[in-house]
Amino acid sequence: MLAPSRITAATPPERSITKSAEERFDETKLEGNRLVQKGDYARAVPCYTECIELLPDSALGYTNRALCYLKLKQYGMAEEDCSVALQLSPDNVKALFRRAQARRMLANFKPAMHDLLQLLKIAPNNMAAKNELDSVKELYRQRLQKQKGQQKSAPEGTEVIVQEVNEKSGNHSRGDKVKARKENGKPSKDKKNLIKEKDCKRPSIRNATPFEFLAAWNGLKKSEDTVQYALLLSQIQPNDLPKVISNKLDSDMLNMMVTCIDEYFIDKGKTDLAYEYLLQLCQVHRFGMVCMFFAEPERNRLQGIFNKLRSRSTGAFAAQDVDYLEVKFGV
Repeated sequence: MLAPSRITAATPPERSITKSAEERFDETKLEGNRLVQKGDYARAVPCYTECIELLPDSALGYTNRALCYLKLKQYGMAEEDCSVALQLSPDNVKALFRRAQARRMLANFKPAMHDLLQLLKIAPNNMAAKNELDSVKELYRQRLQKQKGQQKSAPEGTEVIVQEVNEKSGNHSRGDKVKARKENGKPSKDKKNLIKEKDCKRPSIRNATPFEFLAAWNGLKKSEDTVQYALLLSQIQPNDLPKVISNKLDSDMLNMMVTCIDEYFIDKGKTDLAYEYLLQLCQVHRFGMVCMFFAEPERNRLQGIFNKLRSRSTGAFAAQDVDYLEVKFGV
């Protein structure tokens, strides 16, 4: 009797397993993340570089590699990776934050602040970004103060020209120029000829040039009377503010203008004119940067101004227009 034949199931042929680019990307990314957790940033860089090669249209490889570059103090390369990531994903919060960090370390404070402000528009409650922005602001403020101090300190023997504005013509008269010389750190004998507060007359600056306006404005700095500033400001049509102020806006000037608008326009019933001044101030060169340095008292004053505008509007502007001003002033 023949033994029954044994039937053996056929073994399926082996299939060559080919992983997709996405799968290899995930595996390589996980390996890079593992190295980052161990603090081995140098070895993690090639992992993320491979991720970029696998999926060049993904921002993730760039932002992760940028983190490694930051830790390795290669700030220029970190900035470059973040810039590429933002081209691929414009609202990428990690890319904005890490590029701001790289720019801060490269002492590029203004671009860093721009990145952080953009980030906070996307994620208003991001505390890390708020803290980083405060840090960058302080560094930028210190730089400005240092530069300002260097500009003010004139070497011994430097001739300083003080100019007074001729009230009748609104121009600077050569006869009004007073020369003072700093010698051996002592005041010049010509000090008696310097302009005194009581002699500072309100100039007529209608159709003024930026130079004339700045000279007139600075001529009032020794005065604590904001009325003189308000009278000077009132001679400038709101639409002319951006041209007249030019690139000379600083925090002291902006704060004084806000005070004048509050006390001598809004409080005297000229709310429409006050609104126009505030609106045109937003168009002045460097306005956005100067607004970053408002302290709490200035922000409180601005909030009070905007509340007054809403409650006293004559119809020339709407509540939404005031909301726009709040955003522009950063209140």
